[in-house]
Amino acid sequence: DRIAAAADLANAREASARPKLVELLKDDDPAVRYWAAVGLGTLGEDGKPAADDLRKSLSDSSATVRVAAADALCRLGQLDDALPVLIKGVQDENPWVRLYAANHLDRLGEKPKPARDILARAREDKNQYVVRVAEHAVGTK
Repeated sequence: DRIAAAADLANAREASARPKLVELLKDDDPAVRYWAAVGLGTLGEDGKPAADDLRKSLSDSSATVRVAAADALCRLGQLDDALPVLIKGVQDENPWVRLYAANHLDRLGEKPKPARDILARAREDKNQYVVRVAEHAVGTK
């Protein structure tokens, strides 16, 4: 129920939810923290006051939360802190974290060189979903 409530709050995309989403970034459940980060990223300008809280989440114990926080920061126009986390995510041992991070890097549009480099290497990933995203992001071999 708590995860569903956090997802609903995140998907509402209401600025008034920002304080609650920031609070949820500290929840014991990584799935709740994930939805909090996602929700803050969807707020656009209204999410910017939560940037420091999102930066703290870049070192979360959950790789999925770290990637969600990095994506949220990218959406808020704060790529400098987020990019290294997304690049590291593409190298995670978990193939779904790699896919999640690669998808976010793909969405960046014009990619900084470190992102292009890691995505080019990801075309050799064991997970074919990661390969497809990487090929889309940087072109096929």
